[in-house]
Amino acid sequence: MFKKFISIFLIIIIAVTANIGLNSVFASTTFTDVPESHWAFTWIERLYNAGVTSGCSQSPLKYCPENSVTRAEMALFLLRGIHGAEYFPPDAGDNTWFYDVPITHWAADWIKQLAAENITSGCGNKKYCPDNLVTRAEMAKFLLSAKYGESYQPPDAGVNTGFNDVPITHWASDWIKQLSLENITSGCGNKNFCPENLVTRAEMAKFLVLTFNLPPIIEEPTPGPMPGENEQCNQYDDYLICASVSNSNPTQNSDVTVYGRLTMNGWALPGKQMLTTWYYKATASTCDDGSTNFNGIASCTQDIGLATVGFIVDIDVIIEGYSVTTSFTPIE
Repeated sequence: MFKKFISIFLIIIIAVTANIGLNSVFASTTFTDVPESHWAFTWIERLYNAGVTSGCSQSPLKYCPENSVTRAEMALFLLRGIHGAEYFPPDAGDNTWFYDVPITHWAADWIKQLAAENITSGCGNKKYCPDNLVTRAEMAKFLLSAKYGESYQPPDAGVNTGFNDVPITHWASDWIKQLSLENITSGCGNKNFCPENLVTRAEMAKFLVLTFNLPPIIEEPTPGPMPGENEQCNQYDDYLICASVSNSNPTQNSDVTVYGRLTMNGWALPGKQMLTTWYYKATASTCDDGSTNFNGIASCTQDIGLATVGFIVDIDVIIEGYSVTTSFTPIE
């Protein structure tokens, strides 16, 4: 029980299900040490929103983008990438299969499961080397093994690997070339891969997002303030349609704009066609002025001409079959 408590506590520190919502792309930065100007900002945010990590510190919330990745952390990253944000591995039981990973280690369950899925056989001599830092060459094999499963072997690199510093005799040449062919990496610059360089947490964010095709963070359109006057709304289950006019008491021969907005569960619905019908005593005129914008609002403008002073002019607004009526009353 104590081991489980420690394990879960450390997992929360390193990589747990994200609690951030998807209400905006990046209304504010998630991690205090990853500003929007950081080259890996979007990759780290995507990793966080996919629930693969919650950073390296909770108070304040940090990601430690320049820290290197340990083999223990790698086990957690990979299994979360494979199985999703809610995944926890089975209990390691009496042993982890590795001499240097006691069952009290915070990542014992993760490391044993990584081995059980044949993604790793350790670092040699029945050891896993959990605190060793991951090189870029090791990372290539880790990622592709996790992506394709235990039986996967990359194609032969052939006569070259595409990188000046990775000869075909390098132990990871096939893995590195395949990682490049899948557009998961373009190297470290100048046609090099830097296979012995350590992988930073910032780099790993990008590699994990690309390997497991983690979803982008999509900005949800939110309703802006409704313009105009005399706002009227009708609720249809999850849908709310509202309408207003630019001037509820316009003078004759002036322009009046009617606004319509459709939302669903509070979210704006852009790209929806609006149709309005304006009633002048016994006659009606229509105005079809395009689609709702990003805030879910469409508008239609007409010259009201000699609309009767003191006579209420109703305007029916219809978007996606949902309707509401607003009005204005001309004055002299």
